[in-house]
Amino acid sequence: MAIALLAALVFFPKHRERGASLNSILREPARFEGRTVAVRGEALESFDVGQGYAFNLRQGRDTVVVFSPTRRPEMHQHIELVGTVSTGYLDGAPRVAIFETSK
Repeated sequence: MAIALLAALVFFPKHRERGASLNSILREPARFEGRTVAVRGEALESFDVGQGYAFNLRQGRDTVVVFSPTRRPEMHQHIELVGTVSTGYLDGAPRVAIFETSK
């Protein structure tokens, strides 16, 4: 029994992305900066950007821009994604975004 428990601890995947709410990311962007998170929500309008796509992701009243190299979700589609949180500046104001990790 002890050997099975030890083996499970050694081989259990440790690199799972931590789920996060958009509210917590927006409230404490420095805490999430550069971290990989799993988020879900409702996709809103989307746009072609370079060789990828950008779309707004909404959870309740909170909205964040997501940049994706591979997908352009339909309006109001519920999605889950894994990405890296990054803060940029637009017109001098900080803006939080998530860069989706390509699969």
